[in-house]
Amino acid sequence: MSACREYRRLNRREFLTVGAAGALTLPGMLRAASGNARSDKSKPAEMNAILLWLGGAPAHLDMFDLKPDAPAEVRGEFNPIASSLPGCQVSELLPHVARQMHRTTLIRSITHNIGSHAPGSLYLLSGNKPLPSLKYPTYGSVMTKEKQGIQDMPPFVAVPFEPPESSGAGYLGVAYNSFSVNADPSSAKFNVRAISLPDGTSIERVNRRNGLLDRLDQTFDGQPGDETISGLDRFQQQAYDIVRSPRARRAFDLSQEPSRLRDQYGRTPFGQGCLLARRLIEAGCRFVTVNTTGWDTHGQNFTRLKDNLVPPVDLGLAALLEDLDTRGLLDTTIVYLVGEFGRTPKINKNAGRDHWPYSMFGLLAGGRLPRGKVFGETDGGGERPRDKPVSPDDVAATFYTALGIDPHREYQTPTGRPIRIVADGNPIAELIG
Repeated sequence: MSACREYRRLNRREFLTVGAAGALTLPGMLRAASGNARSDKSKPAEMNAILLWLGGAPAHLDMFDLKPDAPAEVRGEFNPIASSLPGCQVSELLPHVARQMHRTTLIRSITHNIGSHAPGSLYLLSGNKPLPSLKYPTYGSVMTKEKQGIQDMPPFVAVPFEPPESSGAGYLGVAYNSFSVNADPSSAKFNVRAISLPDGTSIERVNRRNGLLDRLDQTFDGQPGDETISGLDRFQQQAYDIVRSPRARRAFDLSQEPSRLRDQYGRTPFGQGCLLARRLIEAGCRFVTVNTTGWDTHGQNFTRLKDNLVPPVDLGLAALLEDLDTRGLLDTTIVYLVGEFGRTPKINKNAGRDHWPYSMFGLLAGGRLPRGKVFGETDGGGERPRDKPVSPDDVAATFYTALGIDPHREYQTPTGRPIRIVADGNPIAELIG
């Protein structure tokens, strides 16, 4: 995983201006989750989501769509193994996930024609083909707009940060962007700066600073536009509540978990990111993206998959599915594992696989999605779908529908252009009933 981004520390004046502990950069996001959420208060939204992003494009033929009868230059080095889902085989690199396949819906027939990382990522992260004139919002941003969060938890979190190719909130505006932890959750020094107080800063000191801000803000009381200012203050207060919230601090504190369970997830950025995602969902967060990179295996594909890339996913994904289900959270949490495209069936001269958007997989689990189902298949060489081809748009529409969001609902861009959440796709009827 690439190193996390560094951000400069605030000076005292900036700290006082933006609020306590530097965490009050959250108000815009919180404003979106509260004031703009499309929710019926008499029927609180129930579904949450965890997106597991494999940036760089994982090799479908070496993970979930093996072809043991294909020629050697196609089938590769790995053997298929049986899974807990009768008739479904997965790679020998995924022994832990194999025992969880009865909890999943595996789609093996996703196909599109964008074989470049940046636009392919934009496509799979939003469910809409990218346009030069419009940036579509990512799934978590739409979820933030559509579903009500709780007062003292950020509604949309990215671990460690959003995929670099992501358009973020796109035309919805920056208020719907994710809250990125910007830190490696597997590190012994894991610390979320926007939630944790700076060294030497007490809650009492934070309260004093917030009190000073309140007194300064009284200058604007009764002035024209006071309603707008009050609205800003309300979300500033909510961000302040998150800083002081024992719930938020506990949710981000992985040391609260038993060592045995942390080992089960794997002491890797991806594994601990999955564990953090479960903790955040359990605490009231609505959407978590766990982002991992490095899947662009043009060279040494088999060595890299075996030694570095797949084992963390095998442990982390398997532990997440079992843990969610054991806690009763899988019924209300959709897990979606995907990358931007597949990789070439034919192995290149560098023992690698190149870009191949014409066939790829997506793994879904949770909510009212079928458990223990394989949808679609590719031909004997894994080149193209043999039956039930679906587009990323269709999978996105299915994902949204499973979350209780109408994928055909219309939004308006800042220029007033009406546009559907998913412009072209339709839910896969076989998966949503």
